Amino acid sequence: MYNLIITAYRGEAKYLLKELSKHGEFKTTSYRDVLVGEVKSLTKLFKKINEEPPLSLARAIPINEVVKFKEPSKLLSTLKKKVLKHAKLKTKQSFRVTVERRGWKGKVNSHEWEQTLGKIVYDKTKNPVSLDNPDVEIVFEVMSDTCGITLISKAMKKKYYFIRTK
Repeated sequence: MYNLIITAYRGEAKYLLKELSKHGEFKTTSYRDVLVGEVKSLTKLFKKINEEPPLSLARAIPINEVVKFKEPSKLLSTLKKKVLKHAKLKTKQSFRVTVERRGWKGKVNSHEWEQTLGKIVYDKTKNPVSLDNPDVEIVFEVMSDTCGITLISKAMKKKYYFIRTK
């Protein structure tokens, strides 16, 4: 599967693929300039990228879990069950839910899914929602027949310039 989604600058995917191939198994996707990869240590790779940034790297999203699906409606129901598992929030820690969709136009409404999943987290935790500057972001990356799920902290974004969501 994969534990990392990488986006290259426009038209730079083949160069980025070559640069990253020494750090793990990376492959192109059916989406322009989007790669997925499986690396043993994301921390080591991120440290290396901070030290020697690949010129073609636009952004990266580490992935904690990948869910395979056939129908988006079934995926949403699966994500509703999984969102709390990934929403490891401390008391009073602000959060945001982000759904980035590649493909599935008209079948996955990112905004509606964000609200639905965010409400589940809020109802359970009562933590504050912050759309502009959350302490923690719960991210769902819907792509083809998979959905990558992760939790990204404000500290992680600060430490690694290339970890950015949509």
